[in-house]
Amino acid sequence: MTSFDPGFEIGFPKPSLENPVLFGRYADAVAARLRLRYDSAAGYRVIVEKREKEPKKRQWNVNVYGGMFSGACVHIKPIAQTPHRAKIEVRWTSRLRDLLAKGFAILSLPIFALVFLALALQTRLGFALILTIVLWLAWALAGSIVLLSIAWLCAALFGNEFDQQRRSAMAQEVRVVPLPAQTE
Repeated sequence: MTSFDPGFEIGFPKPSLENPVLFGRYADAVAARLRLRYDSAAGYRVIVEKREKEPKKRQWNVNVYGGMFSGACVHIKPIAQTPHRAKIEVRWTSRLRDLLAKGFAILSLPIFALVFLALALQTRLGFALILTIVLWLAWALAGSIVLLSIAWLCAALFGNEFDQQRRSAMAQEVRVVPLPAQTE
């Protein structure tokens, strides 16, 4: 958790194989709580994203979007050393940021396929692959910074409803949502 993102830690008393399912139910309970507060009739949209396929990369996101330029994401991620405990962070997000990130990734794929092919024709295959990966990492870093800056600038210009204070209040509201009970 960074100093900019409000958050807290929750957990179950002991490790169990059903903890991932219970964290998924917790994400659903958080989404239900946030849907009561941020009603769709007022222009909000609450979406739950569950990434449960790979055990080491499990995480749950509850996104609350307020228009195109403002939103918050309740990020739930188990702690690697103690998977029965999880860090909860309330991060800033927006639909524009998500749209720009997807567009950037889709447009970058054919560009770097062509870069790889051009390098492969000029040099050895292994060198072309390594150089393409290095160029892609630099491109991704620069692109991420630019896209995030554009999203923040648009949020500042058009009204960032989910500022630090609002996300802190949201973290306090999420903190009172009880974890589902473990079965014995």
